[in-house]
Amino acid sequence: GLLMERAGALTSEASDDASRRQLQAARYHFEAGDTARARSLMTEVIRSAGAHHAEALAEFGWIAMPAGLDVARRLFTEALAAAGDDLRVRASSLRGLAWMEHMSGTLRAAEAYALSALDAAERLDEPDALASALADVVLLHFLMGRGVSWPTLARALDMERQATDHLVALSRPSWVHGLVLEWSGELERARSVLQDLYERAVEAGDGNVLPYVAIHLSRVAQRAGDYDAAERYIEEAEEAATESSQGRERTYVLATKALLDAQAGRIEAARARIDEGLRLGQDFGVDPAALELLSVLGSMELSLGDPAAAVAAFDRLIAGFRASGFGDPSLNMRFHADAIEALIELGRLEQAESLLDELEERGRTLSRPSAVAAASRSRALLVAARGEPHEALKIAARARVEQDAVGEPLELGRTLLVRGVIARRAKQRRLARASLLEAIEVFEQAHADIWARRTREELRRVSGRAGSGTELTPAEERVASLVGAGLTNREVAARLFVTEHTVEAALVTVYSKLGIRSRVELAIRVASPSPERPT
Repeated sequence: GLLMERAGALTSEASDDASRRQLQAARYHFEAGDTARARSLMTEVIRSAGAHHAEALAEFGWIAMPAGLDVARRLFTEALAAAGDDLRVRASSLRGLAWMEHMSGTLRAAEAYALSALDAAERLDEPDALASALADVVLLHFLMGRGVSWPTLARALDMERQATDHLVALSRPSWVHGLVLEWSGELERARSVLQDLYERAVEAGDGNVLPYVAIHLSRVAQRAGDYDAAERYIEEAEEAATESSQGRERTYVLATKALLDAQAGRIEAARARIDEGLRLGQDFGVDPAALELLSVLGSMELSLGDPAAAVAAFDRLIAGFRASGFGDPSLNMRFHADAIEALIELGRLEQAESLLDELEERGRTLSRPSAVAAASRSRALLVAARGEPHEALKIAARARVEQDAVGEPLELGRTLLVRGVIARRAKQRRLARASLLEAIEVFEQAHADIWARRTREELRRVSGRAGSGTELTPAEERVASLVGAGLTNREVAARLFVTEHTVEAALVTVYSKLGIRSRVELAIRVASPSPERPT
């Protein structure tokens, strides 16, 4: 970058070569992670208003993107207006605008720009532009729930091998290849592809690409149960994002760090990162990052035994997910299974089933093993909540087999926990104990301290009294606790986000199971649980 910059300085300002060399120098600085110098050079090229003016505007858009979307969007728009018949600039500008819409959470608008960019790239017929345009369309169609066009991706990868320019991170088909493998559940293949990209970036000193790749290497490691590697990669991602002034990418760093903190039981640290990430995402206009943060928040609240708070987070997430046009249930903001479990705990079974039907359909249609396994676990919970624990156990057994094949230890532990809870309620204490002990072992190996603690609490219930055969469901226990604490039915309904009728129906069941007849007796039972009180 410095050598090319020097060459440009030594070239006559009247020469077209001066702008071209300064433009190339800016590219080199950007790839090396020195975005500040790259932006400075780009400003000089644009001011010169030479033959490379439109090209410089488009290049400047890509360089400005990490600092904020509004400036980048304006640059791409100006570049497109100035492009004329220059198909390379048109393709680059349209691709840039597609990424602006993608990052802003408007995938349908992004798709329109991406398809226009692909049309320009096809007419240009140059491997560099075509590789990037094909990869963009593949990625967007995946995100929108249309699956993977493997022939199109194979063509993009072939174009990448023929490319003469050094493609930036968001232009690489190999980068998109790693993402779709990760989200499709092919974790080993994803790790191999991303690791190769990571090592090449380190070798080349490509500070621009490192944050993107390291974040997803951390996510893959987390899903595969390699907690130490996940921690190591996300620290490297944060350092690289800071050094290359990629403030936007820091929102995704915070989401991943919050996920690891919550998993390990560092709740206050997780909350702080979520709050910071949501503020930063709003500042940069990065809506998908906010969805990932809300996913972490909802899952954490569920693990802490607060399904109402979990549902509040998931409601915001689901609204954003649908409005943005996302359609694949296996993305980083995976929420279906946790939202279903929280809704079941609140007694909102119809709403839970609607979400479950969607998860089952998407999992089958898109061939997402992780979604299929999560749907089976959710179905077991729903069937149990409707009073069929023995049928639920059959479904939980199937979920366990499906989850074994997925290769995600944390999710396997969650399935074992669900099976243990259902077995306890079905009075199959030996099965319950075995499932819960196995879940604890899995959670501990995955550093999932928060879930290990919750499972130990469940195990204590199995180890204690046999119970009276009239155990309360989690939703009934929550209603009983709040009513016993003195809240009115309306206040309980508001707290749990349910109707007063639901609270009244739950109370009738609670009174029957506990053998009591009034709120006063319930308050006494909550304050001083008797030996007979089911746990």
